[in-house]
Amino acid sequence: MDQFRLRHSRAQLYNRLETQGETTRASLQRLLEAYDAEIRETRERLQTLIRACDELNDAAQRLASIPAVGETLIAELLVRLPKIQCCRRAQSLVAFAGLDPRPYESGTSVRAPRRISKCGDAALRKALYFPTLCAMKHNPVIRAYVERLKQRGVRGKSLVCAAARKLLHLIHGVLKSGKPFDPNIPLQAQG
Repeated sequence: MDQFRLRHSRAQLYNRLETQGETTRASLQRLLEAYDAEIRETRERLQTLIRACDELNDAAQRLASIPAVGETLIAELLVRLPKIQCCRRAQSLVAFAGLDPRPYESGTSVRAPRRISKCGDAALRKALYFPTLCAMKHNPVIRAYVERLKQRGVRGKSLVCAAARKLLHLIHGVLKSGKPFDPNIPLQAQG
């Protein structure tokens, strides 16, 4: 079981903790400790594997240079590295994650706002969510992008999805260029 699923299962157990009686609560507490140990062990094994492979270690170092990209997202990206490397353009990576906008139409009468396709990798989308929220505050490129979108009236989930797409563009650029993140390069390209 991967680290992301372990954390999800642990969160489900933790949420049940408050609603249970005293004896059940003690049992759940022991299960939580077992989950914590398994999560630590999985994280250590993953770090050992990454350090053992020069290509993965190099990619992890470059990904870690992007503000808001942390250990969990790096692990999710490295698991998918062969598929990501097949994406020649950043738009392909966005589609791989299922964050590409699709129109919602039915015949000639129904025209709803665009939504994300969700045709891609759901686990990658989930892993991107919290780093995207963090990037909206702490990554200078994404923060500037989000401010421009807010001025145009974009709000809520649409704003988060646009920021996640931008984060994927940065990830793609770092992986393809072989260089660490530089906030001045994307800003110059945007003009």
